[in-house]
This record gives sequence, structure tokens and C-alpha cells, in this order.
Amino acid sequence: MKISEFARKYNVEISTVRYYINSQLLFPKVQNKQYRFDDRCETDMNIIVQLKDFGFSISEIRAILSLIHLSNLTAMDDVTDFVSILEKKEVQLKAELDAMQKTHEELVGFISSLKIRRAQDDAAIVKGLPLCMLPLLICPDCGQPLELQKADIKGGEVMTGEVCCACGYHATIEDGILLTEGGTLNSLDIPYLDRGIFKLLPDSWVSLFHHSFGKMYDTLKTVGTGGKVILENQLNCFSFLFSRVSKLDPTNYYILTDPHPEIVLRFKKMIEKQNPKLNILYIVDKTCRYPIKKGSVDIFTDICSINDFGAFHGENDLISTISPYLKPDAELIGTYLYCRPQSPTYKNLLAHHPDSAKHNYQLSYLHEIIKKNKIGLISETDIGSVDEWCGENPCFFFHIDKDPVYFHMYHCRAKE
Repeated sequence: MKISEFARKYNVEISTVRYYINSQLLFPKVQNKQYRFDDRCETDMNIIVQLKDFGFSISEIRAILSLIHLSNLTAMDDVTDFVSILEKKEVQLKAELDAMQKTHEELVGFISSLKIRRAQDDAAIVKGLPLCMLPLLICPDCGQPLELQKADIKGGEVMTGEVCCACGYHATIEDGILLTEGGTLNSLDIPYLDRGIFKLLPDSWVSLFHHSFGKMYDTLKTVGTGGKVILENQLNCFSFLFSRVSKLDPTNYYILTDPHPEIVLRFKKMIEKQNPKLNILYIVDKTCRYPIKKGSVDIFTDICSINDFGAFHGENDLISTISPYLKPDAELIGTYLYCRPQSPTYKNLLAHHPDSAKHNYQLSYLHEIIKKNKIGLISETDIGSVDEWCGENPCFFFHIDKDPVYFHMYHCRAKE
């Protein structure tokens, strides 16, 4: 019998048969430089298959076959030895089975605890808008303080209510989130609620994002403590503050915004679960005219927010939009993504995002808006690059395989 027929008979690959030969489990004859398998090979193969089903290793099977070949199990001592080997394997399998049963029970319990936790997470919001954040609220139309009305206040937090101005400005508070009125969204600016962005990101991309989070946090620790007001917007895709939420200074005041109420609510739930002691003002706003005091923000954090904003707002860059809210000496800490000038990825971005800023995802664009807004660049560095294709990832669908994208961290300070 030729090797192909032999492999087919036992439903294995030819490479597996060759492996058994090289491991000295099978000893076929060689004729005209080809293996020929006889009855003895079939007997040995039947034993190999059975012993593998019993969980024996290759080395253990080789030892058993040697015993069989030398003795044919005719002597009582040889049979006793063979039985002893099988009994040891039975004890080993029993121990493994008991261990697997224990592991299975632990897994079932862990799954059950996660289901309970998920049910708890889906329960009603427990935190509202902290009263200590109300002094930050002003009318974006006339600049007067907003008046809190029809408020449901629990434990020093506003669960529901309204903030109004005599000039006619009005916003509501629901589940502790401030929802402004007006504004429209680009048709391509959609909420990513299933977290598919992260699930579909290749490991190489995830690694660089984590590296970026770490570098940004190291910088934040040096400037962001002791009652600072910290703003982060464009939460849809990524949030730096959420990535380090358990380590954030509880004496600070945080403002998190996004145009999608679903996104803000999702982040609110996740943050409250991990660090409920933080004072956070959550804002849903499509107008980019936030109802917060001008010149009140100490630090702005950005993880691809400039990129994301630039994809939908043409030449109205993000730094220009938030600059009225920054203090004269405010810090800006962020990670900007860029690709090579006129690269396939850059051209594909412009093709799919007709409203994108012309030089978005170019390093020159970051430098251009920093200069335009008269912000001093303290430091910048390339954290790394990645060229692995993002596949069906909804955020970076325009990326072209093998075309490098660079993660660029920057630290700026507004000029007094």
C-alpha cells in the first residue's frame, strides 16, 4: 500500500504519516524510493490511533510499541507492564477530568456573575449632574449664568431638570446628562454603540493606542492635579479619560461631550461603574457652542478628536472651536494620527469624506492649526506606526493595507 492510500485509509494527512515514520512509530518498507505499508504497519497504526485517543504522547506511544514489538505481549510480565502503563494513564486522565470539571464549574459561576453585573449595569443611572459643576454653566448666546429649574436633586446631584436663560436659551438634564438643543450632524457621523471599533482593530493598532494612553497619562500627571477643569470631546470613537478613569484625580472637574446622546450615556454608565466619585459634567451637543464659561478649561485632552472633527467639519478645526473655553495658559495633551503626504490612505479618506479638512491626517495639518490658534508647542513625538489593514473597522475603513499610519503625541500650552 502506498503512502497516499495508507493516509486515506486512516483519514490523516500524508504529512502525519511521515511524522509517525520520522518519530519511529511506523516502519514501512522502501521500494524504488517509495514507502510500502504492509499488515504490520496497519497493526501499528491501529494501535497508534487508539493510544492517541487515550491521550498518550508520541514518546509514550513509541515506548508501548517498542514493548509490543519486542515481546508481542506473550510473557506475563510484559502484559503486566502494559497494564501498568494503561492504569497510570487512567489515573492521569481521571485527574485531568476532575480538574476540567472544577474549571467548568468555576467558568459557569464566572459567567453567572458577569450576567448579574450586566443586569446591574443596565439598571437606572445612579449619579446625576454634580451641583458643584453648575457654576461652570453659562448661556452660550448672551454669557449670563444659567438658571436651574424643575430640578430633581438627589444627594447633591441633579438627576433631571432644565437650565434656562432670560434670553431664551434652554437645555434639559436627563439621567444627569445635559442635553443642548439645535445643531445638525454630518450624515457620516454615526454613533458606534456595539464597540465594533475595538473588536475589529488589529492587535498592532490596539497596542499603539494603549501606548498613546500611557504617554498622555504620564504628561497629565505632571499638570492635571488639584481642582483643574479638564475637557474631552468627540467621545464616539475613543476616550483617553475613560482609559485611565480609575486613576484620575478626584479633586478635578471633568467635562465630557459628544453630539450623540447614546455615546455619552454609554460612557457615563461605564465611568460611574469604575469611579463614581469623580465630578463630571456630561454634555450632549451638536452645535459646538458649549454652555460652559469661556476661559474656564485648564486642560484639553485629545485622542484622535482632531482627526475625527476634521473629517466632518471642513476647515473648521477642533482647536479653534474649543479655544474660547480654554484658559490663557491651558494645556493641550493629545494623540494625532497622520499618514504620508498623498498616500493611498490619505486619498481614500478624502474620497470617502468629502467634508473633511483638506489636510486632515497630515502632520502639517496639526502644525497648521496649532500655529493658527497661537498655541505654543511644548513637545511632540511619534509614538510609532502601523500598516496592518484595519479590515471592516468602521472608524478607519479608509485605511489601505501596508500604508503606514503614524501615532503622534503632542503637548501644547496656550500662550498667555
